[in-house]
Amino acid sequence: MSAQNDSSDAEDSGTNADVWATLLTDPEINESGGEETNDGVDFARYWAMYLLVALERAKQNDYALLFEYIQDVALLDSADAPSSAALFQLKKRDRKDWSIASLCKRVDVDTVDNTQPAVGSKGQAELFASTDAEHEQHPPVAPNKSKRRGTTRLRGQSPLGKLYLGVAKLPPTVEAIGAFVSNAPLSAKLPSGSAPPLHSSLRFDSLCDSDTADISARLRKELGLQGLSHMPKLAFEHTKLQPSTMRETVRGALGELLVDELNLPDTSGQLVSKLLDSFSRLGGKKRILSSLQDIVSEKGFTKKAFSRLLESASTASDFGVEIEKMVSDLKGEGMPPKEANRIADAARRIAIRFIHMPEQRDTLCWQEALRFARSADATNETYRAMLEISCGQLSSLLDSRGAGDISSTDIKAVALLANIHVKNESQTPSA
Repeated sequence: MSAQNDSSDAEDSGTNADVWATLLTDPEINESGGEETNDGVDFARYWAMYLLVALERAKQNDYALLFEYIQDVALLDSADAPSSAALFQLKKRDRKDWSIASLCKRVDVDTVDNTQPAVGSKGQAELFASTDAEHEQHPPVAPNKSKRRGTTRLRGQSPLGKLYLGVAKLPPTVEAIGAFVSNAPLSAKLPSGSAPPLHSSLRFDSLCDSDTADISARLRKELGLQGLSHMPKLAFEHTKLQPSTMRETVRGALGELLVDELNLPDTSGQLVSKLLDSFSRLGGKKRILSSLQDIVSEKGFTKKAFSRLLESASTASDFGVEIEKMVSDLKGEGMPPKEANRIADAARRIAIRFIHMPEQRDTLCWQEALRFARSADATNETYRAMLEISCGQLSSLLDSRGAGDISSTDIKAVALLANIHVKNESQTPSA
């Protein structure tokens, strides 16, 4: 590829095509397979949760996290009309620091095997093994045709080359930055001669002159550019998140957010599971996406989506208070404390299940349970009598529908929740 000016990197946005959508099929940056074969895929997703906590603590009014869009994770400051975009390329590393040579080491992705590596074989992380030697050009080895991923060679072949092109290709209407994120630190020098501080983010052009010149020379040669006007937009981020403890670290961060910032119960374990499931479904290839709205819908996790999860946690908390009140009344009416506590624990669990899995309402005959509770409420004065009647009717109904494997405690818990719902109905003034 002949040398060219850096300004030619940006997509021509003068056509009718949505510039965000065209980047999904841009042959210079669209890498097939990618994250689906990366053994660090979960690392990227847990790191995205870590980022989510930071965004919430910073009180961001809007955002959208995109998964496997140009890079592993992209952050837009708005789901509808972004004015800034950040691309994050994530690589976990078990041994060695990252050197400039390893960050700029080119890999011919046109011949990379797109299948999962066998046990004992080299994964993607090892393809970028750290080396202090200058990158050497070798004659290409004829690829196994059955393992070719396509006929178009990516223009960016190194981690930094891919990141640079991704940032350069973003629409000129947004303020764009790109960060290479890893649990391993960067082996380089600052102008003072000292090493970069651990667990920090720094721009590559803030390194000492020799290191910055080394990076620039390698990228210009790789990308065939005379100038690198987007170089000040690239950074290295050494994250505190470690692969071996990432779930526990993220759960702790989410727990602090829920309890300290939002005054919600610590449901961080459930929240981590739901976020991981959501992020997993957002990655990978999707149907044809023709607009930013499509991209956010199919590959994005937004502020609104996170707010809905938090609302669920809040609702579960409110139900928990009501359960405690009802159980206290049942004990006062003579129900053995151990039995009442077992029913309360089951009711809390089912209340959360109803929120996160609405289909469980039908499985446990929720609407019928409400009808039984209303009928019992009309003829009985005590909560215990209401519970026993509605529980007996619900148990008979579930048996008739072949749901006899549901425990008696869970049936009592559903009846308890129905009684709480009916009690709140009777206390709500009519319009």
